[in-house]
Order: sequence, then structure tokens, then C-alpha cells
Amino acid sequence: MSAVNSVLIPVNYNVDNISDIFKAIHQCIVHSTIRHMLSVPKEVIIEYLVTQPYFRGADTLYYFLLRRDGTDVYYDSKGRHLISIQPELSGVYILAEQDMDAPINKGVRGNTIYSILMKIIGRMSICERYQLRHSIITGEASLPTAVKIPSIALNIPQYQKAYQQAGMDPGVLNLLINYDCWEGVQILNYSILSQMLDRMAFVSAAAPELWKYFHRKYYTAQLQSLQIHKILPQMVSRHLVALNTLLPDLIKLPPGLDTLGIRLWYTEPASRAYLLGCDISQGIPSNEIISEKLQTLQRLGIERYIEDVTGIYFDENNKLTGKIGEYFFPQIEGKKLINNRTSLNTYVSSHFVSDLVPIVFEDLVEIVLVYDFVAAIMSESIVTTELIIDVIESGAVGTLKSKITEKAAIDIQTRIMVSTEATRGISPRSRLVEIMSNDIVNY
Repeated sequence: MSAVNSVLIPVNYNVDNISDIFKAIHQCIVHSTIRHMLSVPKEVIIEYLVTQPYFRGADTLYYFLLRRDGTDVYYDSKGRHLISIQPELSGVYILAEQDMDAPINKGVRGNTIYSILMKIIGRMSICERYQLRHSIITGEASLPTAVKIPSIALNIPQYQKAYQQAGMDPGVLNLLINYDCWEGVQILNYSILSQMLDRMAFVSAAAPELWKYFHRKYYTAQLQSLQIHKILPQMVSRHLVALNTLLPDLIKLPPGLDTLGIRLWYTEPASRAYLLGCDISQGIPSNEIISEKLQTLQRLGIERYIEDVTGIYFDENNKLTGKIGEYFFPQIEGKKLINNRTSLNTYVSSHFVSDLVPIVFEDLVEIVLVYDFVAAIMSESIVTTELIIDVIESGAVGTLKSKITEKAAIDIQTRIMVSTEATRGISPRSRLVEIMSNDIVNY
């Protein structure tokens, strides 16, 4: 089966939930495309077809079942031929080129289903709607004709392929999304995701069993395949909350966050760690730590939070204590800071720790920006520790020509390579305000 026909298998078919599965099948026939039901065991589908009231569209499901399983789906558990119980299935039975002389009762010679089928053939020859549906089922209808009944057409590989080739046409996208053929959506953007959110909200409300046993898993898999996490930072908070409510396994959101907190939560891990004042050279903080920091940011507000996670600390003798922001740097403890402004004429103490690089020479310390390193080596395609050591020891950054260790060079390299934020030279406050104020944020 092709990728576009792939479906997810629901959990546990047992007596306790068989009625729910019947409801899900019916809801899929009414609201979606029946290909999603082809993962249901054939015994369950047969039981549905012979025990539940016939609804137009069930014959499409039986057609695909016949094409796949043939004689294995002629009879129910009591040995009765399905055509003798649901004559409405006769049209697809004939179209699927099945045995028209099969016995009404399995293994019992005598009466066959032939006479039942003959009654349907007459109807097929005069009913235009009947002929249309069956021309689509068999793939004989043209694409403009097939699109008249997309709930059938989107089960047929040749029409699926044609829709996929139409690319980003708005009309086609609308059909693919609203008939749950998301494999045909090749690119995910904010507008398309908004349509998908509307579709998921509708299905979860109008077809709860279909949602529970099939489509919640299906939508999750498709959104993961479309790399949804790349556009989460672009979403407004109400859509993020809606997505978290619909698919909590896909979208894990700490409770009670405001707009800024939600947007930071879905920002790329290294960037959000930087924006929350973490030292990214020591590794990317866990989600638990990030959640705590977001709660603190929300409680304190931007101004007070920045005050708490930035700053250069001095002792009573105006010597460095070693503390920068929330972190301790033993190599600068007890030494004298020779600059209080950066190359951008900003105060050193106003920057997040991941912006800063202390350069030590004897008992003197100069604190420069990661931005300065980027400017000094911007012509280089690969940032190596050897290059960073050469930049510092040659005095290309700052005013102190200092010897540094391999570990210190690795820390600087990590800050340059991991965090794009730290290379922009934008103040922490400005960046957080920018994130909070924009309806759709581009990172």
C-alpha cells in the first residue's frame, strides 16, 4: 500500500469497545474518507455491514474490502452472504468482479445471490448518481467529474496522485485537509495549519469515536511528518493552546503560561535558553528547568527578570566576585574589570551571560561579546578552537592579548555555534519585547 493510503491501526478490538468501533466506522463514512477504516480487521467491518443500518458510502468500504480480500469477505460469522443481508452492496460487488453465483449460505448448494444482483443491475443502468459514484470507485471518471464526490475520489490512488500534483492550489488543499488526506499536503505553513486546526476541532466534536480510535493518531503522525515544530513559534497563543488541547501528546505545554511564555516554550531550545539567561556553553537546560524559568519570567515581568539574570558582581574592593548573571566563573574571581561597556557601546552588565566572553590577563579582565568574535571571524566558514585561540592571543578581539585554554576556546565556540541569538548584538529586553508584541513571530 502506498504512503498516501497508509492508515493507523487503532488499539484493542474487544467486546467492550466494538460498538465504539462501529460508531467510528459510521462517522468516517459520513465525515471523512473510508480508507482510514481499512486497518480495521475485516471481521469487524463485516459485522458492521450486516448489523448496522445501511448508509450511502458503506458500499465504497466494501468495494475496497472485496478488492483486497475477495472471497474471505463474502460471508458473515453466521455463514450468510452479505448481499443477502445488505442488497445495497450489490453494485460494488459486481464492480469488484466477484462471484455472482455464490451461495446465499456458505457451503450450502441451492439458492445463490444471482437474483438479488440482477435487481440492482437494473437500477445501475438508469440512476445517474449511482453511475457517477461507481465510475469514481472504479477510477473511470475524469478528475473534474471525480471531484464532485471527493469523499470517494480521495480513496482512489489515481485521484490522490492528481490532487498531490496540484501542489499548493487553495481549492485542492481545502479538499485534502477537510477529507483527511493530509499525506497530499507537501508543505506546512501557518495558514495551512490554521485550516488543519479547524478540521481537527470539527472531527473531535462531531465524530468523537473516529477521533479517539483513528484520527487523533493520524493527525499526530501527519503533523510530525510535516515537521510542525518548525512553525510553532509563529503561532498565536490561542492556536497553540488549541493544539495543546487537541493533541497533548504532540504539543506539551506547561500550564498557565502567558503569550510570551508560550512563544518562548516553542522557540528552538538553544535560542530559548539564551533568551532566558542560561549559559548555553554548559548545555541546553531541560524542559523542567525552562518551565520554571518561564513561570519566574511571567511572575516578575521582563524588566525584573532581566535584572535577576544579568549583571556583573563586585566585592567591597571593587574586584570581581566571579558571578555573572546567575553563573560563577572562578577564573575572574578577585580580578579587576577594565571595561564596563562593550564594542556596541552597551553596558556589559546589561547582556545575558551567553553574550559574554571574559578575557583574562594576569589580574585584569576584559569582558567582550560573542558578537565581537563573529565579526572578527565572519569570513571563515568553519569556526575552530584554533581560530578562536588565535583571535584572542592576537588581540583581534578586545584589548588584552591573553593565553586561553582549550576548554575556554570550546566554550566560546559553543556559544557562537549553538546560539544564533547571541550573535545578533540585540539587547535581551528588546528581543523579549519583540517576541511578546508580534502576533506572528519569525525566528
